[in-house]
Amino acid sequence: MTSSLFPQGFLGTRADVLLDIIVIAVTLVPFILIYSFQKVRSGNHSIHSKIQTLLFFVVLTAVVLFEVNIRISGGSGSLLQGSAFAGNEYFRIFLWIHIAVATLTYSGWGFLLLISNKKWTTRLLPGEFSVNHKKWGKIIFAGACFTSFSGLVVYILGFAL
Repeated sequence: MTSSLFPQGFLGTRADVLLDIIVIAVTLVPFILIYSFQKVRSGNHSIHSKIQTLLFFVVLTAVVLFEVNIRISGGSGSLLQGSAFAGNEYFRIFLWIHIAVATLTYSGWGFLLLISNKKWTTRLLPGEFSVNHKKWGKIIFAGACFTSFSGLVVYILGFAL
């Protein structure tokens, strides 16, 4: 067990309970997004909007809690203690790529959510903006899929092996 603020996790790894919950949640994100896309395709824009907003804030809250946990616990190196990959340069590069893509994805998602909600409340969606909304939604979905997959890999390499 690392020097985390949280108790030992329930997935049988060195991770704490917060990280176990986050890895499950982030793994589910692409599937929840697909469900949201199905809702909007069937004309249920309101449910799509609610799912997107709720999911974004759940993920944002999890990331903030995780970052606070990392800082208070002494940094990512302290959380990765015991991992065979902790000092591995390729793992570190992969971790930075994961963080960069996640940061860009969630920043883009937040920005798209902000613009889309503004246009939705002013009755401009669906409308001209829908083409850009859909294009950026696909880009954000790709980023969320990568973040989900890479986060799972980081979890396995950092805490399970």
